[in-house]
Amino acid sequence: MDLQVRFVTFGRFAIYVNIDFKNAVGEIMIYSRLDDSAVLVAPTKGHADPKALCECDDLAKATVEQSCEPSLITPVNKADAVTFRAFLQEIEEGLQHFDPLLCEEGTGGVYFLRNKEGKQIAVFKPQDEQGNSPNNPKRDEGSLDLRHTITTTETPAREIAAYLLDKQDGFFGVPVTLKAQITHKGFRSGSALPITKIGSLQKFVENDGSAFDFGANMFPVKQVHKIAILDIRILNNDRHEGNILLKKTKNGMTLIPIDHGYSLPHTLDSTWFAWLHWPQAKVAFDEDTKLYIENLDVNRDVEMLEKELGDEISEDCRKNMKISTTLLKKGAANNLTLYDIASMICRSEDSESPSQLEQMHQEAQTEFESVLAASQQNLLPHESELLFLDILYSIMDREIAKIKK
Repeated sequence: MDLQVRFVTFGRFAIYVNIDFKNAVGEIMIYSRLDDSAVLVAPTKGHADPKALCECDDLAKATVEQSCEPSLITPVNKADAVTFRAFLQEIEEGLQHFDPLLCEEGTGGVYFLRNKEGKQIAVFKPQDEQGNSPNNPKRDEGSLDLRHTITTTETPAREIAAYLLDKQDGFFGVPVTLKAQITHKGFRSGSALPITKIGSLQKFVENDGSAFDFGANMFPVKQVHKIAILDIRILNNDRHEGNILLKKTKNGMTLIPIDHGYSLPHTLDSTWFAWLHWPQAKVAFDEDTKLYIENLDVNRDVEMLEKELGDEISEDCRKNMKISTTLLKKGAANNLTLYDIASMICRSEDSESPSQLEQMHQEAQTEFESVLAASQQNLLPHESELLFLDILYSIMDREIAKIKK
């Protein structure tokens, strides 16, 4: 063989070796896996001895080993490597000094990542350490989350989806979130060797506690409303007081929503919101908030999620977001409160009876099947969805009219 090509990875760098033994010509490149930059370490033209070429290869390895840290963080989306370069670099530097720190709260593997000064700057949730996964370090604590609507491997995409839906205008205040791969020996894996984990990576937000630490009556109405609007849009199955952070500022109090891994569900039967019975939920929307809701374009948002996350958010989950967002828009347009709208979505606490939204969905499904049978048409998938949603939205209008303020 005249040509030998090798690609070897070392930490956050990779070596590319290209050697033409017949003509004794070759080159060695070192690539940074953070930003795809490359450095030519050793052009080897003129080396007649293949042994010398191998020595040049060894030189590249040594160069990398001297400059490379034992940890590795790589964003799954290559564009994030550029957008969040400084953030990722700060995490990587911190991993040289500090292991990922397992958070004692919650039911899954959640790790705080620190910078080189030891300050917490990020939160990492490996997808193989959530829920009933055998790798969940809290599996023996009897506090597993066995929600059937979302599997553990689906949770990172939903964390990212919540951020993407907020990215354009920052209305909800979801912290920066991306999908990343981290290699380190500090995970609770039982292994002394570095292992690689894929999961959601979110910027850590300085805060003064969570909603658990304060009485709900003190929260600003508009802050509660922004959290609630997000939860309805993504049908959040896990909104409790512990994942609403609070930050006191000179202008008052800001609520920060986190933990959206159990949102955008496949079904409509598990949604519950901690804020449902807060007094702010029964306060009417102000005009600015009503305008914001009116301008929501759920079809555009669904297309964006499909483009950014593909099948990680399945078609039925995206359709459920269309349904919930449309209910929100119709409710706000008819002066319903968040309490009114959420009460249609959520089952009664500890109840096995279907919610009003589930009942409307079932009624629409029955009517949809009758229409199809009567027409004897073979509709394309998108045509079927449009017909079903048209039927469902008409039923929504009827039910909203019954409670219209």
